[in-house]
Order: sequence, then C-alpha cells, then structure tokens
Amino acid sequence: MDLAAPDGTLRRVTAAHRVARHDARLKEALGGTDRGPAHPALQCFRSGEVCFVSRLDFKRCDAVSTSDAHRALVDSLEPTSVLSVPLRARGRTLGVITLFTADPQRTLVAADVTMAEELALRVSVALENARLFHDAQSAVRLRDEFLSVASHELKTPLTSLILQHNLIGRALETAGAQGPVIGKLNTAQRQVLRLTALVDNLLDVSRLSLGKLALERAEVDLVQLTRDAVERLEDVFAQARCPLRLELPRTLTGQWDSLRLEQVLVNLLTNAAKYGAGHPVTVRAGVDASDEVWLEVRDEGIGIEADALPRLFGRFERAVSERHYGGLGLGLYISRQIVEALGGRIEVDSQPGQGATFTLRLPRDLAFSAAAP
Repeated sequence: MDLAAPDGTLRRVTAAHRVARHDARLKEALGGTDRGPAHPALQCFRSGEVCFVSRLDFKRCDAVSTSDAHRALVDSLEPTSVLSVPLRARGRTLGVITLFTADPQRTLVAADVTMAEELALRVSVALENARLFHDAQSAVRLRDEFLSVASHELKTPLTSLILQHNLIGRALETAGAQGPVIGKLNTAQRQVLRLTALVDNLLDVSRLSLGKLALERAEVDLVQLTRDAVERLEDVFAQARCPLRLELPRTLTGQWDSLRLEQVLVNLLTNAAKYGAGHPVTVRAGVDASDEVWLEVRDEGIGIEADALPRLFGRFERAVSERHYGGLGLGLYISRQIVEALGGRIEVDSQPGQGATFTLRLPRDLAFSAAAP
C-alpha cells in the first residue's frame, strides 16, 4: 500500500508477502523512492485509473526500477501479474493498493479487479474518515485552547471593571447621591456580573476539555451551602416573581468541593427562576437508604420537551430558544461534569407545561465515590 505524501509523492507505508523471507524484504524496502516511471503503482497514482497487467515479465521492464537494490528485489519476487488500484475520496487520489502474484500461484484475472476496487473503496472511506476525525480533533483542540486563552484574558479587565464599579458605588454612597445614577450603576454591575459568569463558563469548558478541572474536597454542609446560594440569589427570585420554598434537614455533610458544588446549585436555582418565572420553586434535600445525599430543585414553569431531554446536558445545547432566554447552553453541561467528578449524578424529570425537577445525587465520601461504577 502506498499513500500520497504532503509533497505529492507516493510513499510506501506497508507491504506483505505470503512467503516469510519475501515479506521481510518487502518491509525492509518500505520508504524507498527507487521505483521507476513504469512501475504500475506510479502509473496508477498519476492517472487515477486502474493499472492491470495479467501477464508480464518484470525482468525485461527496465523502467520499473531506478536502483540495483530495487531491481534485485523485483527479480527475486518474479511477479507474473500485477494490479494497482487507486484509493480515491472527494475527487482526490489518496494512494494506491498494488497486488501481484508469482508462480506457482495463478495470475490475476478480471474478477480480481472488481474485488480490488471494492477493497480500495473501503480503505478509501476509512482513510477519509480518519482524516476528517483528525481534522475535527485538531479544530476542537484549537477551539479549547482559544477559549482558555480568551477567558483568561477577559478575566483581567472584568475584575478591574467590577472593582471600579464598587469604588464608584462607595463614592456615590458617601456623597449621598440618589436618583437615576444609582439605578444605572446597579444595572451596569448586574451586566458585568452576568458577563463574568459567561466567561467563567467558557473557562470551565476549556478546563474540562483539557482535563484540567481540579477538585478540592473538604467537609461540606450541603444544607448550609444551599441556604447560602438561595440568599445570594434573592434578587433573582424576586425579579422572576418566584416564591421559594425550602424543605431542608438541619444538616447534610459530605466530602465535596464547596466552590464547585455551589456553582452547580447556583446554576440549578438560576435555571428554576429563569424557566419557572411567576411560579413557585421548591428545594428539598435528604438522604436515601444507601446513605446517598440527594437535593431536588423543582419549578412549575414551561417544562422541557421529551425530545430535548437526551441532549439537555450537552455542550452548547439548549431546550428553548436562545432569543427568549439567552445564555450559552453550558450551565447544565458543566454541572453534570462537576457532579460526575464528585462521584454523583444529575437526573431530570419534566413534562411540557408542567415544570421540571432536577435531582442531584452525591455520595457522602470519597471511598464510596471511588467504588461507584
């Protein structure tokens, strides 16, 4: 088998012979460039057409070899018939497959051409798929590297902008300023915080893709973490007109990453306020019989279509129109990755028009997580 090299030449990549000593010699000759212009593989590659000679005498074909070593190899093989078929995909010749026989084996016939063309077709499809997969992987890698660099670069001016907003707010408060200026500043602060959250999501996606999302486990009280997240989002629920009902035990502790788990909770609560606007939101938690902690966030909003449920946790996937609800479609993807890294899982139950219930399940400790399938 020969494949086209980047410089447009034909490069031998593999060879095989049914006789062991000839097989070894063929493999030793891989990578050589000593085939002459009359070699069937080169003719096939140049023309893009099948080159088939059912009866030949290679010993009298001086244009097949350009070196004594290659001529000696051909003489030792003593081929009596040869068939070269092109590997083609998307209008390009990717390479050539060459088959040959020698006495006492039969010579190749027309039926072998059909077989070789079918083989070449399958090999061509495999080569093209491999190339497309490699190109896709390269594109994904470049995208992730870009997201990582861009996110880091955006964080610096955003942090500075948040600091400046805070300083302006304090100056206005000291001066006793009232009226539309305070309102406009608050609006600007909310938009900057929203932009910061979007940048954080992009940075997390790049970390996940590059395998750099680290967890710092410690003793965490899920109940207190939930109450803190709810308190942090009071304004969000007030603006969405969502009455919030908490049904939580006194404490639920486990070995988790506090910051990452809070990120998951904030995402689930924010989604409940966004898609359940004007309706109650209920947050419940507890422990099941296997000592697995669960936390449930239920809204009574628009719900999710059945065909959207399987892709709900995918990257950049959305179950609703971005025109009406905004966002990048990354929150649930990142949340699932974090929860699975903690040894847990997220489940969703929803019907259109009847709201959605997201259930977070977590093992209490690292030993249970490591033993989980």
